[in-house]
Amino acid sequence: MFHSPSGGLNPSGLVTILLMLAGAYQELHSFKIFVDRSEFWGYAWTPLIFGVAACALIAVDLWLVRGVRSSIGLAGIMLGLPFFYHWRTRDVA
Repeated sequence: MFHSPSGGLNPSGLVTILLMLAGAYQELHSFKIFVDRSEFWGYAWTPLIFGVAACALIAVDLWLVRGVRSSIGLAGIMLGLPFFYHWRTRDVA
């Protein structure tokens, strides 16, 4: 109906599922990087927006599920920021 290449998508999806179940993230990431091209419309902005949105949704979901642990982790990061900026400006000079 949509003329999509299902003969190629189905085996590709199966391989992806098998790699995910095997925990072979590095191979999956390598395949993705290999076929990723900068000539697609919206490239650089589309993956960036998707990545930021996905990370934000995961962070919000994690905070809703484990609010206390997430808040402690966030507090630890915030407490480290002054030290980071102090050492960063000291190393640059």
